[in-house]
Amino acid sequence: MPLSSAERFRRYMAKLKREENQSLLKKFQEKDAARHRKSRKMDKQDPDKLRKFLASQKLGSQLNQLSMSSPSTAPKSTYKSVQSLAKAVHRTERALPASPRRKEEIIRQLAVKHGIIAKSLAPPKPSKTPGHSLPESTINNVVKFYQLNEISSTAPGKKDVVIIRSTDGTKAKIQKRYLVMTVREVYEQFKLMYPNEKIGSTSFSLLRPKHVLPMADIPQNVCLCKYHTNIDLLLTALSRILNTPNLTSHFREAVVCDSNDEKCMSSKCNQCGNLEKFDDLYQCDDEQGGESLSYFQWETIESKIVKVEKSGTVKDAIKDLKNQTKNFLMHSFITHVQYVHFQECQENASPMSITLQVDFSENYRTTYQDEIQNAFFNYNQVGLFTAVAWFGLDSDV
Repeated sequence: MPLSSAERFRRYMAKLKREENQSLLKKFQEKDAARHRKSRKMDKQDPDKLRKFLASQKLGSQLNQLSMSSPSTAPKSTYKSVQSLAKAVHRTERALPASPRRKEEIIRQLAVKHGIIAKSLAPPKPSKTPGHSLPESTINNVVKFYQLNEISSTAPGKKDVVIIRSTDGTKAKIQKRYLVMTVREVYEQFKLMYPNEKIGSTSFSLLRPKHVLPMADIPQNVCLCKYHTNIDLLLTALSRILNTPNLTSHFREAVVCDSNDEKCMSSKCNQCGNLEKFDDLYQCDDEQGGESLSYFQWETIESKIVKVEKSGTVKDAIKDLKNQTKNFLMHSFITHVQYVHFQECQENASPMSITLQVDFSENYRTTYQDEIQNAFFNYNQVGLFTAVAWFGLDSDV
């Protein structure tokens, strides 16, 4: 039978009253007197608070006595010592995954499997459906936005398809699409087009359709725009030293008043036409401007397009960026207008008209069935072009 708190206190006081413990007894008496003074002060200042405190102390004492008088219901451990149990727990924890969610799920399944908790008492698994708390309209807008020609391009190959299983169990082959920018840039563009849609970047990335693949999955990126790529290479290099945009979309919005206004994008605006905002954005002192910087650019050398490395100072890179900005802005505006118009033609196709898109696919090399060795160095190619037509619902096509 364990000792009660009163018995433990009596034994403790008996120890303190010995001759060798007189200093400890004196310290205890001083602390006890200070505690009583504090209690009397509390009684004078707030009697209700003291009454509640004493009631809680009495209830705690009664519960403690009840627990000591009742027999212990805790199951006896199968381990001989606490240390051996701790070692076993530690070994098991090392085998669990690092992810807290996966760790919790494994422990829950083991508890259900070995009968520690009932299956009905186990908490339900969290839903894996991305954006399950988002409105249906927001989800549809995100999925539709990913498939815009301005955001992703269709893969040209016949085998570039993804097999997707629908909710009813049927399978469908859908042509792959590759993003022409990073997912973060796509999210920024989406927020510009749909400013009232409330969705975070994580939910936005999870809603990316399976057939829309990121830039990193492109086998070989050979269809990039020269204007955008050169600007992107300069922005990436400068942003490492200066606190400036590293995305072409942010750069475009920062150097003009309105990216949807033709006057601003064609450098005819009275406020931003002479790149005043560019000069304000890329202000730097002599120390920063004199730092060495290396970056790549695509250039035409002897009628060939090659990627060359340039070395100079930060001011040289800013000057190079400024020389390319006007052409980039106009090219970006024309590209955006073309994409928007093409999208309108697709959506508003009438029964009396079609929207036709013709694009280069790839070159096929022609070979003979039984070919001699020298024919390898003298072969013909066939250029393949794909065509896609959109037409109205009531069309006879």
